[in-house]
Amino acid sequence: MLGVILIGLDRPSRVAALAELGIRWARWSGARLVGLGIVDEPSVRAIEPAWPVGGTPDADPVYYRGYEGRLTELDRQVGQLLEQFAACCGEAGVAHVEVKAVGSPHELIERQAHSCDLSLLARGSHFRFTRRDDEGDETLKRVLEQAPRPLVVVPGTTVSEGPVVFASDGSLQAARALAAFQATGLAKSGQVHIVSVDASVSEAAHLAQRAR
Repeated sequence: MLGVILIGLDRPSRVAALAELGIRWARWSGARLVGLGIVDEPSVRAIEPAWPVGGTPDADPVYYRGYEGRLTELDRQVGQLLEQFAACCGEAGVAHVEVKAVGSPHELIERQAHSCDLSLLARGSHFRFTRRDDEGDETLKRVLEQAPRPLVVVPGTTVSEGPVVFASDGSLQAARALAAFQATGLAKSGQVHIVSVDASVSEAAHLAQRAR
C-alpha cells in the first residue's frame, strides 16, 4: 500500500499535472507526498562561466565566480517550484513535505526513492539547467534503469481518471512489474484491463489469463 509518494519537480508547467495525480492517489491511499526540487549544480559547473572572469580552472577560485549568478537564479526557480507544489497540496488538504537538494538529478531521485513507495516524474524530465525540452529524457532514462521503487511517468497534461491497462508478455520483467503494481495497492483503485499480444491468439489469451 502507498505510504509515501515522491514527486520530482523540474518546471512550473508540469507541477499541476504531477500534483493532481499525486493528490488523487494520496487521497485514495492516505499517502504523504514528497515534492523534490533539484538544483543541478554539476551541470552548471560543467559549462563555461557566463562571462570571462580570469583565473585558471581547478586552480584559481576566481574562475568560478561566473557560476554564482546562475546557481542563485536556479535556486530561486527551484524554490518557486516547491512553493507551487505546496500550494496545490495545501489547497487539497493533503499531507506533504518539500525537499530541496543540490547535485546530480538522477542520483538524488534514486536516493530519495529508497524511502518512498512510488515515484512520479513528468515525461521529458531532465532537471538540467543547460538542457532544452527537445534534447531527450536523459535523467528519466537513467532513473528508469536504476529506480529502486515503482516509477510512474506522467504526461504534461492532467491525467483523467479511468481504468488501468497492464501489458504482459509473460516474461520475468512483466511478472516483476505486475508484482510491483500489486504492491502499490493501485490494482484496488479501479478496473484493470490486461493486454497481451502474440502471433498466436491462443498464446496471447494464455498469457493474459496467467497475468489475470
